Amino acid sequence: MDDVEKAILISFEESGAIDSALKSQAVSFCQQIKETPTTLHEVIRVKYAMLSLEEKDFIRKSVFSMILNALDDELISLDYPRTPEEMGVAGRVKDAIRQQCIAQIVNVWYEIVSMYRNSDLDLCSNVLESMRRYISWIDIGLIVNDAFIPLLFQMILVGGGSEQLQGAATGCVLAVVSKRMDHQSKLAILQNLQINRVFGLVTGDIDSELVSKVAALITGYAAENCEVDTTFSIVQFLSCYVATMKSLSPLREKQLHHVGRMLEVICAQIRYDPIYRDNLDMLDKIGREEEDTMVEYRKDLFVLLRNVGRVAPDVTQMFIRNSLVSCISSVSERNVEEVEASLSLLYALGESLSDEAIKTGSGLLSELVPTLVSTRFQCHSNRLVALVYLDTITRYIKFVQEHTEYVPMVLTAFLDERGIHHPNFHVRRRASYLFMRVVKLLKAKLVPFIESILQSLQDTVARFTSLNHTSNDFSGSEDGSHIFEAIGLLIGMEDIPPEKQSDYLSSLLTPLCHQVETLLINANALSPEESPVKIANIQQVIMAINALSKGFSERLVTASRPAIGVMFKKTLDVLLQILVVFPKIEPLRNKVTSFIHRMVDTLGASVFPFPSQGIGTIACRK
Repeated sequence: MDDVEKAILISFEESGAIDSALKSQAVSFCQQIKETPTTLHEVIRVKYAMLSLEEKDFIRKSVFSMILNALDDELISLDYPRTPEEMGVAGRVKDAIRQQCIAQIVNVWYEIVSMYRNSDLDLCSNVLESMRRYISWIDIGLIVNDAFIPLLFQMILVGGGSEQLQGAATGCVLAVVSKRMDHQSKLAILQNLQINRVFGLVTGDIDSELVSKVAALITGYAAENCEVDTTFSIVQFLSCYVATMKSLSPLREKQLHHVGRMLEVICAQIRYDPIYRDNLDMLDKIGREEEDTMVEYRKDLFVLLRNVGRVAPDVTQMFIRNSLVSCISSVSERNVEEVEASLSLLYALGESLSDEAIKTGSGLLSELVPTLVSTRFQCHSNRLVALVYLDTITRYIKFVQEHTEYVPMVLTAFLDERGIHHPNFHVRRRASYLFMRVVKLLKAKLVPFIESILQSLQDTVARFTSLNHTSNDFSGSEDGSHIFEAIGLLIGMEDIPPEKQSDYLSSLLTPLCHQVETLLINANALSPEESPVKIANIQQVIMAINALSKGFSERLVTASRPAIGVMFKKTLDVLLQILVVFPKIEPLRNKVTSFIHRMVDTLGASVFPFPSQGIGTIACRK
């Protein structure tokens, strides 16, 4: 409260609480103010005739603006509470202004700003502020035209050295962007504004009011364009904005706020529509189409996320952390899409981080990764949630390499119903492949857990050694051989005692070879219906043995532990009989040939007598 207000309040005080001398001083001060022609009213009443033409013109234009602002404050603006009667009066006044004088008012705005934008910046700023108030309800064509819009952008981009003028012009453009109108008209206006011209202004002083207003304009434009145009590339638009931030270090509060808003947009945009939940879980035709569409759509959004993550890593990680924590705390199955989106953000974040950052757990990663590997979501049975969960763990496995206390959690996640024992066979197949990759990376750190791993995989391995195996679980490129490759990597290490190593390998090779031998003995008795199924079984057994052998080095099987080499030679001898019994089945020939090549790499020169004998036998049969 200034001195004038205090003096007025004191002079009208009648309770007797004010000292009489102080009250007399206040009354005297108010009288002195009234007698001093410093107010606009007194200047016009007493000194108007003595003013120059320039001063009179300035007063006319200033008064014109203040009468408009007062009209908006007292009658029109919806920023203040109005009674129904007052709103009715406001509507009638606006209608009258539209019909009678708004075109003339806009012309005056334009003339004032055009004439004084280089000489009287305060006057122009006040006029623009007044204009901003009226844009929301006047004919937009009076502002959006070849005269006014270029003028506004000239003031925004140049400003004549006045941030006040730039900010006032920015406010007018934001009013244009935010104006309600039909979508087709709105879209045409937004597309023609070329808002990207103002991006460079955010590289200035982040604490300035201008930067705040420009950022508000950019955010408002993006939000409006997304609402009216589904084809609008918000990614390209926001990427340009993020690019301007790269030269700013560090970002401050206002700019970090806009980063948070962008992250909210990204999170909302990558979320699946719940109406496709069942289709995506079953992966039917509709589900496949929706998933393919979203995968393509997300590419650019994740590029934007990575760029934001590099510009503001702390804000980005905190946003993802809060999103993940929110999903974990939810006990509803209805949050499937939110969980999947949150995990996808965490997965995509990894691409903006260096290997060293992941290893050390920089920022919030030291909290995020342990939280991830220890979590069982209520909606974990959903295919999409389970898949992105496993992919995300694999992406951050280098953190686990450096922090081995989390190895048991990772193993549990892959081996329980979240992974290899998931109810959805698509998830089981993917989990098998990712588990193999995890074993490759962790390898020696898994030696203490081999017994428990093999125990957990016993039922999975048994499906391969069953003569009645007809499951589709391991069909396609990501087949069950990944499990055997993972097991081979585990039991093929020299850290395993020789006796245990032989026992492990024998317990796998013996039933597999026995299955092949049984099928070969009964090959002549197979009916036409049985033959394709049994041949498919043999193919899968060969792939399993081939994958298993990848974990054993040539030095181990030929030098340090030759007993292991003997076991593989005997296996090769069994598999070569396939070429004798089924010489014309091309898929089987290819699988056996591949295994021969594998054995050449593993057993070296000692393998050569076996292929020559097998090939000779095949020649005799032909």
